Amino acid sequence: MKIIEFYQDPEYFYIVTEYFNGGELFEKIISMKNFSERRAAQTIKQIMSAVNYCHQLKIVHRDLKPENILYESKKDDALLKVIDFGTSRYFDPSLPMKQKFGTVRLLYGTFLLNILSCSHIILHQKF
Repeated sequence: MKIIEFYQDPEYFYIVTEYFNGGELFEKIISMKNFSERRAAQTIKQIMSAVNYCHQLKIVHRDLKPENILYESKKDDALLKVIDFGTSRYFDPSLPMKQKFGTVRLLYGTFLLNILSCSHIILHQKF
């Protein structure tokens, strides 16, 4: 996600970013009649590539969920973009992360577990 402009006043920061009109990953999955295994694998690969990029920069998102993943456009082959870094932080091994962040309905579900378990396999597949 590109930052177009940044403003600040005594109380708030304002960040203007590029516009994505493709909608949320969550909404797309719900609206599709057929979300094939191949499409799911390509989707997870894009998400894991974004997470890997952030982790290489020592950034931890801390609220990764389908609602925070947008399609760049309405095209069938549109790229995914991770958004909402409001709870993110730089990873410093000397400072443990003790706060609990995230969406309750996903924290105890299988969503994150499934992503973590398949990420290694999918990142090394060719599509």
